[in-house]
Formats: sequence, C-alpha cells, structure tokens
Amino acid sequence: SPQSRSSAASDVYKRQGWDHSSVASDVFVKNRELNIFGSAEQIAFIDELLGLVDEVAEEYRGELGQVEAKFSFPAIFLKRFIGHQHSNIHGLERKYSVSVAYEKRHVNDEAYACTYLTELRFRGLKDNIIKACAEIRSLVRSLVVRRVYFTRNEVKVILGNLNLVKREIFPAEFRVNREPLLKELNHPFYHLYYKEKEVAIVGKEEEVVPAEKLLLDLIAKDRAKNGPPYLSVHYLWPSGFKLQLTRIKKDIEAEFPRCKLIYHDAAPPRKNVTVTLT
Repeated sequence: SPQSRSSAASDVYKRQGWDHSSVASDVFVKNRELNIFGSAEQIAFIDELLGLVDEVAEEYRGELGQVEAKFSFPAIFLKRFIGHQHSNIHGLERKYSVSVAYEKRHVNDEAYACTYLTELRFRGLKDNIIKACAEIRSLVRSLVVRRVYFTRNEVKVILGNLNLVKREIFPAEFRVNREPLLKELNHPFYHLYYKEKEVAIVGKEEEVVPAEKLLLDLIAKDRAKNGPPYLSVHYLWPSGFKLQLTRIKKDIEAEFPRCKLIYHDAAPPRKNVTVTLT
C-alpha cells in the first residue's frame, strides 16, 4: 500500500541521516524533505545511491581541508631522503597521508655544495604536512658531508673499487665532484692548477667516519703495492729564454720517459714562464 511504501522510504532516509528533527529548530540549517514511492527493489537502489552520495561528499569535504606547501633543503641530501627504492619517501607519505613531489634532476651523484637547495612539494592536510616537514628537518640535521681531496690517480683507485666502496659504506653515499680537475689557481707568480679531486661522503656522523677510513685504506694499500704517487715540481723561467725550453723538454722526456715537462706562457700579472716537471 502507499502507506507501507512511504514508511519503508522513511526508514531508509533516517538511516542515511535525512531525519532532521533534531536540528529543526536551527534556522541556519537548510533542510530538504525528499519523499520517494516505489517498490522494495527501487527503495534498495535509492539506499545504495544515497550511500555513494555520502562517500563522495565525505571525499569532497576532505579535499576542502587539503593544502599545498613547499619545503627546501640541501640537494646533496635528496637521495638519502628518498631512500633505497623510494622506501623513505613512500613511508613518509603513508605515515602522514600526504603526497610528496621532488625535483628528479637532483637525484644523482653530484657533490653539490650544501648551499645548493632542492625543493619538495607537499599536498595534504595542513597539520600532517607540518609533521612531515618536521620529520624531514630532523633527518637533515642528522646528516653531514665530509669532503676529502684526492689526486687523479687516487680517484682512479677508488673508482676501480666502486662496487666494494658502495657496499661497505651503505647507507652512506659516495660522490665525486664533476668539475674539471685542472682548474687554474689564482697565484701571482706561478701558472698552477688544482690537481686534487673533491670526494664527498654523505651520511650520519657514525657512517661517514668509517667510510672515510675505508677510502684512505684503499689508497694506502695501492701505494704500498705500486709505490708513491707522482710528484710535481714548479719553476719560474725568464720569458726571454722561452725558446730553449723546447730543447730541454725534448732531452728530459727522452732520458726519463715517465717524466713530463710542461710550460705555460706568462699571463698578466705574471712576468715569467711557469715550468712544471711531473
């Protein structure tokens, strides 16, 4: 009967929160009364439909509470924050129900300066983002960068044992500065170059100290096996006698095949030719 159908429909709406009798006295609440007549199957369909509407509404209310935020920290720590196979970043997203986007161009083995920053972008509830940023800040504060300088041959020794180095120092990281090895020094008399390569070890203090010792031990073993590294001696040569250097270079390199004589013209403010025997 119509009466029984109306009663069934009323029961459905009460279960879905459509009974506003408790707030009817609040004039600021806008209520709408909905009466539907139909068969039991149709009422069941409406019941399911209203349930879906409630779910969508709940998701929408959640979206309204979401914000976006940015967080910057040294790019050299980005790989450590992401973690092996993204374990750290995925764990942070699950823990605080946020999404995190990072700058992929900074995920490399570059030995960035600590003043060079990368940026994270967060999306989620404000309080959750604040907690996630606090955890990242705590991680960054626990990390250090130890920069050690090696000659070109020493760097070759380390790179020749790269798999061993990475395995032994994990979770610390090993980085090599990609700047050209031969970079001129700002010297008033000699035309000289930096001949050392910068190696950066990234991690916590208790990880970095043994990692540095491992690298130094590798170099020491190589020296014990192959002898001391190459040395360089520098001289100043009068510019007026530069032509004689060609003959001297030829004679020295012929008599001592493992030696090289290199000379550079005098560039202001320098007044003499720099001669390097290596």
